[in-house]
This record gives sequence, C-alpha cells and structure tokens, in this order.
Amino acid sequence: TQLLKTKLQMFDNHLSEFAQKKAEGNALFKLQKYSSAIAEYSSAIEILNLGEEHRKDLGVVYRNRALCQLRLYRYEQCIEDSNSSLKINPSDIKALYRRALSLKHLGLLKPAIDDVRRVLKIEPLNADALSLGESLNLETIKQDKEVCTTRGLISKVFSILSDNLVNDEEKEKASDKLFMLV
Repeated sequence: TQLLKTKLQMFDNHLSEFAQKKAEGNALFKLQKYSSAIAEYSSAIEILNLGEEHRKDLGVVYRNRALCQLRLYRYEQCIEDSNSSLKINPSDIKALYRRALSLKHLGLLKPAIDDVRRVLKIEPLNADALSLGESLNLETIKQDKEVCTTRGLISKVFSILSDNLVNDEEKEKASDKLFMLV
C-alpha cells in the first residue's frame, strides 16, 4: 500500500506540474510571448505521457502550441502540432482550422480546403471557417485563371514562332515573352 501511495503522489505531482506549465503557457500566450509559451507547452507535453485518461489535455496543449507556431509564421511546425492534436481528437475544430490556415500560407490550397470542409461538416455555421473557405475558393479561382492565361500565352507564342508568315521581329518579341515566362 505504501508503494501505491507513492505512485499516486507522483501521479498527482505530474498532473499538478502539467497544469502549471499549461497555465504558464496560456499566460505567456496572452502576453504575445509566443516563443516562451511554446517552451512551456513543450514542457507540459513532456510531462503528460500518463496514459489515455489525459490524452484530451495533451491534445489541447498541442493545439495551443500550434497557435503559437502560427502566430510566429512557423507554418510547418503549426501543421505538425495540429496533426498531433488531431491524432488525439480527429474532430478538433481549432486544430483543423489552424492547420488549414498554415496550409493556405504554404500555398497548399487543396488540403486547406479539405480541412475547412471537415470543420464545416462538424460546425456548419463556423464563421472563421466560412470566411477562410471563401478566401481559399477565390485564391483557387485566381490560380486557375493564371494557369489558363499562362497556357494561352505559351500557346500563342508557339504558334507565332512556328508560323512561317510571321516576320523575324515578331518572332523575336514572342521569344522574349516566352523567355520571361521561364
């Protein structure tokens, strides 16, 4: 029984230390000291490897650290922390949204749209997700237009270059346009 009491005391100490590190991370986040908050959240994550009953708390800390990474423009790290949170809770709206934002900033529009769709499936009236989805759709349309415009220009340049009726000066201009695209 003494061994059991000792183990329970150690367990309680770990939980207390975890709660303290998480609270310190939250306080630092509010002060916009994101790097320091990341350090506290990282300490909390190291402490809380206690089993299934505390995985939800661990997911929240990963999600909080992801937000700090996002605020520091560390998009890859935000995605990693969001992924860790989502392994624990696959329907974590905040983790999905933060990952979608990071993916958008990295130009990975398709996976970002997929995350927004997952958020809206869980919470159809989520204003942030609706706004991000609209922004992503507009960027996708813009990207598609740029691709079509570029393809059209390349096609036009090649038709000029291969046309025997076009004079050398026009062919040189077309060639210059093609060079600028590359």
